[in-house]
Amino acid sequence: MSEGKNSNKNIYAVFAHAITYVTSPAIVGGFLLFYTLYIFSPNERLFLETFGAIFFFSIILPVLFTFYLMRKEKVGNFHMKEREERTMPFAFAMIASAISLLAVKLLGVNHEFFRIVITFYLMGLGYVVINILRFKISGHIFVSTASLLILTFFVDVRFVFLAPLIILIGWSRGKLKEHSFGEVAGSLAYSLISFIIFSFLFQ
Repeated sequence: MSEGKNSNKNIYAVFAHAITYVTSPAIVGGFLLFYTLYIFSPNERLFLETFGAIFFFSIILPVLFTFYLMRKEKVGNFHMKEREERTMPFAFAMIASAISLLAVKLLGVNHEFFRIVITFYLMGLGYVVINILRFKISGHIFVSTASLLILTFFVDVRFVFLAPLIILIGWSRGKLKEHSFGEVAGSLAYSLISFIIFSFLFQ
């Protein structure tokens, strides 16, 4: 009987790990960038230039910087449970993303796409402040919820049918003991509130 229970626990753990990897902030954020840019770009050249600028500054550079900090033993891993570990990589990510915003503006992208980028950036800025000053709310939940909201309200309302995935992601973070229920719920609440504020602010 105990072997059956252990087997079920292992299956759930594998499933939770799979969800965590597939819905990592880099993958979900990369998809949001690619899809929205594809929708709103008037030509292939602008699509490639803008995608390259944002992907390099907002994703590649922060990841490489975090690897550097891990090698220097400034942070333990990508989860960064201690608040002191989060300050440098999060601040670097925001500065790099601000540079990507400037690059996007200079490239002359579609107004609606720039609205999406600035909304996501400001939501991310608030997320960083909360994580540095208070406690670590779930990055998986934040990026997934923010992306779902942006896709639903700015691109196609049918994306709302993906909403149950947020619950699944929250379950996986709790199952792996990466976040408490409060951290998952807090991230979801922050994502909803910040989206409402910033999306209307830049309407």
